[in-house]
Amino acid sequence: MTDDTDTTNALTLVEAKHAELQSRLDRAREQVAANRSRAHENAFDAEARDSTEAKRLSTKLIEDSRKLQDDIEHRLEPAVAEAARRVTLAKAALAKAAFDVKIERALERVQPLAKLGAVMDKCFVQIVEAKMNAFPIIAEMNSNGVGIALAWRASFRAGAR
Repeated sequence: MTDDTDTTNALTLVEAKHAELQSRLDRAREQVAANRSRAHENAFDAEARDSTEAKRLSTKLIEDSRKLQDDIEHRLEPAVAEAARRVTLAKAALAKAAFDVKIERALERVQPLAKLGAVMDKCFVQIVEAKMNAFPIIAEMNSNGVGIALAWRASFRAGAR
């Protein structure tokens, strides 16, 4: 198994855990809301009619809501936040691994590029040497009164025939 596969698998696992925890958190929040709603529905019977059964049910619903809210605040929300943090870290690790592969490929191309650069350097040296060798010839032509432009034009006409 490669590091890239390991990193991808780790991301998949942590994303799945994050989704599972988020789902549990959402269900817990829905349950708290449902319990409170039912307790509110029973409030009149529990308080105005002095119904023992309604009081017992309302008290249980409120207590269950408090316990569930504590679970939400102290367990599920921190767990979801940690899972989200781990997803971010896993994505960053995967991006880094992909970038590292690109760097490795680029480094493989450095040596051939360096060889091409050396060839270009040699060619540039030859061009400079040829240009430097041309200066005395151009100077001689100019001193003879012919000039480089006239010599070039004569050369061009000779080639056109």
